[in-house]
Amino acid sequence: MTEGGRFATVNEGELKRLIEEKDAKNTRRAMETAVKTFRSYLKEKDESEDFEKMSAADLDKLLARFFVEVRTINGEHYKKTSLFALRHGLNRFLSMHSDMDIIHGDDFSHSKNVFQAAAKELKRQGKGGIDHHPPIEEEDTRKMYAYFDLDNNVKLQEKVFVDMMLYFGRRGRENIHLLKISDFAAKQDGDGQLYIYMKKDELTKNHQMDANTADGRMYAVPSKYDPMCPVKTFMKYKQHLNSKCDRLFQRPSKKENALSWYDNMALGHNTIGSMMKNISTKAGLSRTYSNHSLRATLVHLLDSKGNFASRHIMTVTGHRAESSLKSYTGYTEPSMKRKMSDAISSTLRVETESKKPKSDASSPDVSNMDLSAVSFEPLSSSQLDNLLNDLHTDEIENDAFDEILKNLDVEKCTSNSQNRNLNINIAKTFENKIPFPCFNFSSCSNITVNYNFSK
Repeated sequence: MTEGGRFATVNEGELKRLIEEKDAKNTRRAMETAVKTFRSYLKEKDESEDFEKMSAADLDKLLARFFVEVRTINGEHYKKTSLFALRHGLNRFLSMHSDMDIIHGDDFSHSKNVFQAAAKELKRQGKGGIDHHPPIEEEDTRKMYAYFDLDNNVKLQEKVFVDMMLYFGRRGRENIHLLKISDFAAKQDGDGQLYIYMKKDELTKNHQMDANTADGRMYAVPSKYDPMCPVKTFMKYKQHLNSKCDRLFQRPSKKENALSWYDNMALGHNTIGSMMKNISTKAGLSRTYSNHSLRATLVHLLDSKGNFASRHIMTVTGHRAESSLKSYTGYTEPSMKRKMSDAISSTLRVETESKKPKSDASSPDVSNMDLSAVSFEPLSSSQLDNLLNDLHTDEIENDAFDEILKNLDVEKCTSNSQNRNLNINIAKTFENKIPFPCFNFSSCSNITVNYNFSK
C-alpha cells in the first residue's frame, strides 16, 4: 500500500489478502481442510484435482460419491458435523472461484440427496452427536478455587485467567494472547461499587463487521476480607506484571522479585489454549476441561442459578442470537441427574413395597407379652385342618411322630412309610385336644402361633 496524497493506492495482492482475511481464522482453516481433503480424494480416484473448473454436472456426480466414500486418515467415518463442515468449506471455496453453489444450487440435486442420506446413516452409526464443552461441575469449581494460591505467580495468573473467562464470557483462546493491560480499567458505578471492565471493541467470531456487544463487568465481592475477590486478585496480578511488556498474560518468571513476578515476554498462544486443561490436572478435577468449558459454565450459572433472561446473558457473552445459547442452557448438571434418578428409584421402591406381604414388624410384638391373661380355646375344625396340613410328617421319624400322638392322648397310628398323611379318623381325634390362644387385638390381622411338641 503506497502513500501519496490523500488517497492510498493498493495493488491486487493487497486486495486479495484483505478479502482472504475478512473471514475468521478458523473459517479459513476449515475451508482449506475441506479443499485439501477433496483434492486428495480426487487424486486417489484418478480424477482431476481442479474441481472448481469442472462442469456442474460432473462435479455433482463426484460430490455424491465423495460424501459417501470420504474417510478420515485412520480410515474411519467422519462425524456428521465434520461432513457438514467439509461441504460448507467446499461451498465457500467454490463461491470464491466460481458461481456454483453446491448447497442451494439446483444443479446439485443428486449430491444433495446423497449427502442427506449419508448424514442420516452416520446418525444411525452413532456419529451424529455433537461434543459440546461441558460446564465445570460445582464440586470441581470448589476444588479449583481451593487450588489457587495468590502468592504463587503461576497459580495467581491461572486464577486471573479463570476469572476473565467467567466474568467476561471469553471464547476458548480467541484473542486472549493479544489482550493488553491497557485493555482493562477499573470504575465505580452509581452506587459506588468497584468493577473491572474491558475498554476496547475487539474483532471476534460473532462480531466481524458490527460492534462487539459484549459488555461484562467483574464486580468486587462485597466482603472486604475475601482474599479471592476477583477485583482484588486482578489488582494484585497487575501490580506484579513486568512493566516492560504490555501483554496481560506474561510468562511466569522463575526468578521473581518483590515487584515483577513475570518475564518481559507474552505467554504463548498454545500455552494459553491449554490453560484450563493444565489446571484440571494440577487441581485434581474429576475430568479434563477446556477453556471453552469456562464460557459454558458462565452461561449455565446465569441461566440455571441466576435465572437471567437470555437477552441479558448475551450482553456478557456477545452472542448475536438467543438460539445460539441453546447448546449451553440445555445442560443438566450431574447432581440434578442424580436427583432425577433417585426420584424414579424411590417411586419404584414404593411400588415394590406396596406389593410385599406385611412384615411382622407392622404387627404387635407378642414375643414379650404376658400371656397369663390370655385365654385358650380349642381349635375349630377348619383351624385344625389347616394345622394338620402344615405338618409335613414325611420329615418326622415314625417313633417321634408316635410320641407326639401319645402326648396328645391320641391312639397310636401306623403311618404308611410311603405316605404319612394322617387319615380322617386320626384327624378327628385331634379335635378339641389342641388348645389355641384367643387374642382380642383389633389391629392384628395375622398372628402366627408356633407349637412345640417336644417334651
